[in-house]
Amino acid sequence: MKNLLSILALLLAFSFTASAQVQFPHSAKINTRINSKINYPVNFVYQPNCPDLQAASVNFQVVRRYSQYSGLVKVTGTVKNIGKQHFVGNASQMAIILYEVRPGGSTRILRKASYPSINSGQSKSISTYVRWSTSNEFPPSYRISIVYDPDIKMDGNPRNDDCNSANNRKQRSGTDINRLFSAG
Repeated sequence: MKNLLSILALLLAFSFTASAQVQFPHSAKINTRINSKINYPVNFVYQPNCPDLQAASVNFQVVRRYSQYSGLVKVTGTVKNIGKQHFVGNASQMAIILYEVRPGGSTRILRKASYPSINSGQSKSISTYVRWSTSNEFPPSYRISIVYDPDIKMDGNPRNDDCNSANNRKQRSGTDINRLFSAG
């Protein structure tokens, strides 16, 4: 018990002396600023070590104007292999599909293409033309999707296994087409 009291007394004494401040002479310069900014590579892009087909973009281009508010629009969907490995399979195992998605969710296939291989860093695009009028109060959206054969992971070929299925579709609203017409 005597030891416990002496330990507590020592701890109490150290706690009072530890809170004392150290005084430096005025001539000593201390840099109190801490540089917390960390510089990362500007163009860092995560690239998995496998094929990773990504629905990269849906783009719109006014090709011909019939009036200030209507015309012919080119809709282009682009898929890119953002993985480090080439996608190598056969044409029946993967398809790129461009959909028109009407309000309420019903879809219509506008264009479909299959590719047996897409190299790392390479892009493939499919396009179609639609007649457009900005008078449509609820315009459709357009979606690019990558669709695989349901048994693709069981064929024994790891070079056609997409390692990230979360990026296999991209959708863009037709209201962006209306903006193209209003921009002149």
